Amino acid sequence: KIVEFSEKTHWLDTGFVFEIEEPKASCMGSLRAVRVAEDRWKLWTVYTVIFALDGVETLDEQKMKEKPIANGAPDGNFPEQTDILVIGAGQSGLCLSALLKSFQIPHVVVDGNQKCGDSWGTRYEACKLHTPKKIGHMPFLRYPENYPVFITAQQLSDHYESYRKSLGLPVYMQSRWEEGKWDEDRKEWTNKIKRKDGVKTIVAKHIVMCTGVGNTDPYEPEIPEREKFKGDIVHSVKYWNAEPWKGKRGLIIGAANSAHDIAMDMVRFGLSSVVLYQRNTSCMITCEEAIGKHYEHYNDFTPIEISDQMSESLPPSIGRILLNGWIKFSAEQNKEFYDSMKAKGMMI
Repeated sequence: KIVEFSEKTHWLDTGFVFEIEEPKASCMGSLRAVRVAEDRWKLWTVYTVIFALDGVETLDEQKMKEKPIANGAPDGNFPEQTDILVIGAGQSGLCLSALLKSFQIPHVVVDGNQKCGDSWGTRYEACKLHTPKKIGHMPFLRYPENYPVFITAQQLSDHYESYRKSLGLPVYMQSRWEEGKWDEDRKEWTNKIKRKDGVKTIVAKHIVMCTGVGNTDPYEPEIPEREKFKGDIVHSVKYWNAEPWKGKRGLIIGAANSAHDIAMDMVRFGLSSVVLYQRNTSCMITCEEAIGKHYEHYNDFTPIEISDQMSESLPPSIGRILLNGWIKFSAEQNKEFYDSMKAKGMMI
């Protein structure tokens, strides 16, 4: 099909399947071509991936629920050895665990939180994703149909815990990875895991870090004479909701996602005024744009694994250029919205 990214940016986008002999596998690919003349197209990008190894049995959702994983159940004794140690039981860790189990590969997932999903469930009450749920579905079990387009943090947390239990994944919570030492002769990692019942040792051939891209360690700058301020000063990491401040004035330092969530929360709880302090410009797009064109290959009829391949097939360097171009095009198409934001003092 022809992808029209903007009025001046479009290309031919198509997919193909093929097989290879070593290893014997089924593969898929995608390519993009751009028109360089009236009757001539030039190849732009090519992407290929193996999606099935011949002779390797994989488990479907029902078989995964019925079949225990090697290394024992999380409710049993902590294992001493495994093939793969996955650190972190957020979305990436859980997705990887599900896929490893489908290939019947022994592995263990450790996470320092109290329960699966706490990386989201312990955030402020009004927290929700700023990307539509259709791009975040996980292997084998999609988000429930009754979840909204923009999932709340608590819903995400609940789904992670349900996902772990439904698929019987070997996830050990309250198990914080402390260190790992590589043995060159044995070609394995010896890892120290801190648990409630003491420090445990587990040996693994491979380690996968699934610890996220964000940082929940709050940065709180030193403010001269801070002690003279009689109101509350709270970082968003420690914030829950604005109920205790009803009728008071609120000042938010920052103007990104958390800041806007909390600003709306303050309005909801009836603060007398809410001000955002913005140091630099912020990138903003409308919800309609986020749901629509930017993620149009994620939809109700394209399998999620195909949508993922389409998304990942674009080289990051080109993706950044296109994204910047799309944001500028979006701003032109939604000039009234952006003008109204600027009129309120927002730097965009």
